Amino acid sequence: MQKNTAHLKHAARGLTVLGAAGATAAGLLLGALPAHAATLQPALFPDHIEFLGNENNSDVSGPVKLSIHPDGTWNIYSKTRNGRPAFRHVHWTCVVTVQDGSATNSIRVDTHVVKIRRKSSHTFDVSGTSTQFAANYNAIIDPRFTRTDCDIHFGK
Repeated sequence: MQKNTAHLKHAARGLTVLGAAGATAAGLLLGALPAHAATLQPALFPDHIEFLGNENNSDVSGPVKLSIHPDGTWNIYSKTRNGRPAFRHVHWTCVVTVQDGSATNSIRVDTHVVKIRRKSSHTFDVSGTSTQFAANYNAIIDPRFTRTDCDIHFGK
């Protein structure tokens, strides 16, 4: 019995085109999605501002809080859980983007890298001082001019 190879080649070519079109569409959709960083919500207090949110990236997750004081001192606090079956080296990065007139200023702060064992948690409680936070504090406390994103990063 002879097989119709022209028909099989035509069907295979059609499936290849369909697969390529699907992969292209998926790539466009994934490219349109925002990065894994969590955009934090502000909570203003008389003596400081806190940005609160949750982040989940590759089964490593946790609530995160970035506190900023008028003198430029800051603190990143998070109880981060590694839900993966293997350890991960993890650290947090928070970026505060301030739009002041036509100028945009991004201020980045980080925690140290820690090794979180499988199915375990680690509490980050890291503080520092930034002259940029002090200089931009009035704009930072105004949500019309500020966006704060925090992200879990892996590796050393």
